[in-house]
This record gives sequence, C-alpha cells and structure tokens, in this order.
Amino acid sequence: MSVGNAKELGCQIRKARVDAGITQSALADRCGTTQSWLSELENGKPRAELDLTLRVLRELDFSLETASAESRSAARVHDPEFDVADLVGMPRSTGHKTPDDDGR
Repeated sequence: MSVGNAKELGCQIRKARVDAGITQSALADRCGTTQSWLSELENGKPRAELDLTLRVLRELDFSLETASAESRSAARVHDPEFDVADLVGMPRSTGHKTPDDDGR
C-alpha cells in the first residue's frame, strides 16, 4: 500500500476495518481511544496522534515500510510513499539544523 497523505491513510484504515467487520467503536475500544478520534483518523485528520495511529494499524495487521528519497528516486517511483511528516502535518526537514534543533 502506498500512502501519500493522512486522507489516503484514513481511507485505507476504514477499508481494512470494514473488511474485517469491526465497528469504529469496537476498534476504538481495542486501541484505547474513542470512536470520535477513530472517525477523525479515518477522515484524514492531519494531526492524529502517531502513537494511537500506530496502535490502530497494529490492530488491523498493517505494517509500515518507509523509503528514503534516494531509494524512491532510484526506483523512479511515481506514487508517493508514506511520509510521517504528512501524517502528522509537520513541515519536512530541510536537512539544515537551526539553533533550536540543538536546544540553544
């Protein structure tokens, strides 16, 4: 599965949950969260808590694979790979440290 953003991840989670015959409430209970939070995740809320998101993925037997920009370029992959920055709505690192990165 290739996931390029939070909305695509949410759609995949919803599909897996429905295919498994699990309600949002039941899955939320198994993951230690609320049905409301799970609904937001399935609808692509970009700032979903990563730890809870990973619990949901484990309950649905998902595994995550990441690929570096170099390996995606080398393979000439046209579909975006899973990007944690997209999932949590964070800006991508430029690779340059700022004074704040060192805690100064």
